[in-house]
Amino acid sequence: MKKLLYLLISVSVLTFSCNNSENNSNDSDSSSVEENSNEVNSEENSSNDNDRIYGVKEGMVEYEMDMAGISTGTIIIYFKDYGNIECTVTDMEVMGMKTVTRTFEVDGYMYNLDMNKKTGIKSKISEDSEEFAPNNFNFDNVTAEMKDKMQMKEIGTEEVAGKDCKVYEFVVEGQKAKFYVWENIPVKYEMSQNNMTMIMKAIKIEKNPSFPAGIFEIPSNFEITDMGEL
Repeated sequence: MKKLLYLLISVSVLTFSCNNSENNSNDSDSSSVEENSNEVNSEENSSNDNDRIYGVKEGMVEYEMDMAGISTGTIIIYFKDYGNIECTVTDMEVMGMKTVTRTFEVDGYMYNLDMNKKTGIKSKISEDSEEFAPNNFNFDNVTAEMKDKMQMKEIGTEEVAGKDCKVYEFVVEGQKAKFYVWENIPVKYEMSQNNMTMIMKAIKIEKNPSFPAGIFEIPSNFEITDMGEL
């Protein structure tokens, strides 16, 4: 979920920004996930209870998303080690521009790969940040200070995709958001801004799935740009 939350905020900002622009763009077709060297994390690393992000050890969640009618697509998250090893694959179209990306964390960096262009960027993750950061958020372990800052509150329960979920409301980057959470995994997500709403809902949830080859690896044939060196 940590990478997924980061991705959702980024995608939402992009979508709402695109809606305010008068220019539409068209790009290339989607491509499949590549496989190659450089492992993201070691499978020998098994988390104890305090380190677990999800309540499920290994899984896959596939979502459909609709962002105010401006963009549509799917998001799939693959995870191991209770979410400490995770990759998010996004296949979406925003105002005529289609993209396929993979997002994951390795060695303190967040990687965002463009699967069409075979390029990527990496950015350093701040472990000490008190802001909404992808590496320190857990619905079951939120400080009172962060709850206050994000105006976060639990508002009830609801069944989504066959799962009994806790429902949370809060504000991130000035945007109102609602999460429906099962085993600390968001199975439904809503964000509203300027009378527009983004909705993402799980359509498939699997425990112990067969992972695509190379899904947790950095492809060796990609050109990676370090944002800290720019």
